[in-house]
Amino acid sequence: MLQPGINVYLLNLGKIKMNRKLISKSELLIIVFILLAAGAYFIISSLASDGVYARISVRNYPDIYLVLSEDMDFILPQNPNVQFKVESGAIAFTASDCPDQVCVHMGFLHRTGQSAACLPNLVSLVLIGSIAEDAVDIFAH
Repeated sequence: MLQPGINVYLLNLGKIKMNRKLISKSELLIIVFILLAAGAYFIISSLASDGVYARISVRNYPDIYLVLSEDMDFILPQNPNVQFKVESGAIAFTASDCPDQVCVHMGFLHRTGQSAACLPNLVSLVLIGSIAEDAVDIFAH
């Protein structure tokens, strides 16, 4: 047997109306501000390619750093058969004497953290955001 107070509560549940809106104006403004800030950050970070560098590592040779803000063709001094192209803030393997050509088919890399490698020639390419002053072995402009 239920107590009288509980029965009344259960009977009144069906009559309760929700007067609260789904979202208030202040909550909507906060959400819009966060979305605008995130969009602005994404646009600015994708357009700013001046701070992106390519680090090319070849076997036991010193690393080579390329600035991606200047268009150029680059041939590895250690292996002239491996060539790169820097264009519009992006870099790609354009030629290699490896049999499978996976490195060439990777296409252009343009975001920090992206990488490609030519394993038969022991060449790796990694995009980095900054260069520590003491880490630079060779700097090509």
